[in-house]
Amino acid sequence: MVLAACSNSKEPNSTNLDAAITDGLSSGPRLCATVALDWPDSAADSSDQAQTRRPLVDAGLLSATAVSVPNAVGAPVPGHKYDLTAEGKKYANRGALCYGKPHLQKLLDWDPVVTVLGVPQTMAHFTYTIDDLPEWAKRPDVQAALPNMHDVIDGQNKNKMQMPLMLDGDHWRSATLTGHKSTTLD
Repeated sequence: MVLAACSNSKEPNSTNLDAAITDGLSSGPRLCATVALDWPDSAADSSDQAQTRRPLVDAGLLSATAVSVPNAVGAPVPGHKYDLTAEGKKYANRGALCYGKPHLQKLLDWDPVVTVLGVPQTMAHFTYTIDDLPEWAKRPDVQAALPNMHDVIDGQNKNKMQMPLMLDGDHWRSATLTGHKSTTLD
């Protein structure tokens, strides 16, 4: 006689929540670091923005053309106009540069299930890895210029992400339109 265990897809267990997180991450956004409002963008050479953009020029994501830009009182000062290169366009999302997709590494735990407006919900906590991490994002100079991106990359397998989950009919799914919550990378 063989006994088979049946899994109830409505149960908030590691199998069901793993599946919901994996689906939420795969359909959610890529990880991105905000660099500018949009492209092209100009910055005075002495500005923090220029310090952030120089490693991105060196990495081949941005081009830089010398221009004069107005300072705080409107006087012209040396600066550069930055624009995306063909390589940079592969990773651009408006003024952000995207550098990979989070992937579930391990479900750590979840909050007690609560029912809100008749819908069972929980918050799942998990560690992650990053799929499709481009070489430019691994560069020490780029990570130094974008410290939040460095923290997310360095946090693989140890930092915690969280995702709100809800019971949708007969299965658990992400309760957000974008799939996951993460550190804002501005």
